[in-house]
Amino acid sequence: MAGLNPPSIRLLRRCAAVLALAALFAVNGANAATPSTGLLKITGPLPESVEPGAFQYVILHSDRAALIPALKAANPQLKVLVYKDMAAALSWAGSTQVPAGVSMAEAEANPEWFLRDTAGERIEWCDYAGDWQMDVGSRSYQDRWAANVAADMRANGWDGVFVDDTNASQSWHLCGRTIAKYPTDAAYAAATRSFLSNAGPALTSQGFLVIPNIYLPYSSSALATWVDWISFTSGGMQEFWSKWGTGDTGHFGGDDWMYRQQFLGATQQAGKIFLGLTYAPGDDLRSMRYARSTFLLDWDGGPSAVIFEAGRGSSLDSTADDWMTDIGSPRGSRYPVGAAWRRDYSGGTVLVNPSPSVTAWVTLDTPYLTVDGSVVSSLAVAPMTGAVLTKVDASLAPEPPPASTPTRTPTPAPVKRSPRTTFALTGSKQKGGADIYWSKLPAGTPVEIFRNGVKIAPLSGEPGFSYSSFPDRFKAERRATVSWRVCVAGTSNCSNIFSIKY
Repeated sequence: MAGLNPPSIRLLRRCAAVLALAALFAVNGANAATPSTGLLKITGPLPESVEPGAFQYVILHSDRAALIPALKAANPQLKVLVYKDMAAALSWAGSTQVPAGVSMAEAEANPEWFLRDTAGERIEWCDYAGDWQMDVGSRSYQDRWAANVAADMRANGWDGVFVDDTNASQSWHLCGRTIAKYPTDAAYAAATRSFLSNAGPALTSQGFLVIPNIYLPYSSSALATWVDWISFTSGGMQEFWSKWGTGDTGHFGGDDWMYRQQFLGATQQAGKIFLGLTYAPGDDLRSMRYARSTFLLDWDGGPSAVIFEAGRGSSLDSTADDWMTDIGSPRGSRYPVGAAWRRDYSGGTVLVNPSPSVTAWVTLDTPYLTVDGSVVSSLAVAPMTGAVLTKVDASLAPEPPPASTPTRTPTPAPVKRSPRTTFALTGSKQKGGADIYWSKLPAGTPVEIFRNGVKIAPLSGEPGFSYSSFPDRFKAERRATVSWRVCVAGTSNCSNIFSIKY
């Protein structure tokens, strides 16, 4: 994928061989044209909270083929893909049902398939012991790879193949060594294209899906290369879709965000399948929300999907509300709302703020529900975050104030006084702080926010803008009680005091 180190998906391949991978589930929403979300499950069984009928795609290691009949029985529309590496023979994987297109025994019988460095030595990848670099530009290697994979798919009922290590550069695996036959990235990229142009059509012509995990170094020509390469396949995956790495930092914003977003649109415009994969810790809801909302911002309602990998040993998977909330089908294109972008769906709306530094305050046309059940009519979208909101059921919408009872008492002369508005404050605990919400104030009303009696935010009034929420981020001490109050700026017109115990 464009401009990023591609090692993590190979962790998937290695764990697949040893621990039996189950991956890439997408959820069928009741109102969605097709599923849009995914789950990458590296270790262990499928989550008990997910039914097979909810999956759009599943990627499995070849030795899990016995699961296919049950999965297909639960969901006849399911597409089950077999994991295969494109560029390596694996000395640790045995000779049958390997996560590669050729076994090590086959490679040894065809020594010309081994690429060598400038010292004449075979190349073992520096980051994955036992992975030996094959000549992806060799026609005989390409033919054998495609024939082996096709035979596996026909024999076991696979719908297609997920092709890892579809790279324009092998620098991450070489650690300074040079491939004698392909001494430059351009030369190796040409060999990869040759592989795709041969093996891709050889498999798709037989009715199989072919989804390569594409790595392209960052450049102005990367998008053109991507579009060229997927012309030979069913589409492509972009790993590290909305952020870099597996931690809770590294989110893409600004020009980087715009650069990566174009791959989704170009893939869909070509009529192909786009898969976006984001890694983060299992409790990192911010990354989960940012990945999905970024994807939904330009999803065309077709077969593409976004995937969140919560990491090994995590108790959180993509069945979480933050990931699975169904908002139906897209309605129109995205449009700017200040520093953020918005896109409306049949059952909700999506907000994304790719700005690296500016919080976007978004006024909504009607109340919406957040994933924690709060009703909001405006929202502060922090830098490089996103939100997926659902339409409010009529029974949950805030009730209008009761109509006043008419009387026959003459109306007294008006008294000049400062306008007062009674408004209620509530909130929810978040990682690193809290989100607080209050009743909608008249447009342009400036407010001040107090935490434990100390003013933390003046929000200046803006014409036509109504504030109703604020993301407060801080480090709370254990067992501490934190209180908030919101006041109309410069007045004693304040909300109730709302508290959270940490």
